[in-house]
Amino acid sequence: MNAIPPLPKASRGGRPGSLEDHDSERLLSMIVALAAEVSMLNDKLDNLTHVAAKGAFTPADVENFVPDAALAAERTRKRNAFVQRVMRLVTADFERASKPAGMDYNDILDLVAGPEGTPHPKVDVS
Repeated sequence: MNAIPPLPKASRGGRPGSLEDHDSERLLSMIVALAAEVSMLNDKLDNLTHVAAKGAFTPADVENFVPDAALAAERTRKRNAFVQRVMRLVTADFERASKPAGMDYNDILDLVAGPEGTPHPKVDVS
């Protein structure tokens, strides 16, 4: 039986980039990695809080705690809000870049609307 070779520790070739320079890409990657660690620590702290509320516990109790559906949904909501806060500037830059200057939401709807004369709802964004 052939053994499966281990995966390489790093991918070969260049990394795809979307920012203007390599240093910015590296910094963004580090920030995202740190944000993932903070998110994991938040979950572990939440585990500890819920397990400790029941009284005496062991480290294994904290590691093996499984949140119920409501708690899992709340964690997902908090995690999404955290990611939005961390990525706010990147998201804002992307939104500005994808919206042509001088156009509001209804102008963009007109630009991407179906065949001429096809109605679409106007949206009051004021």
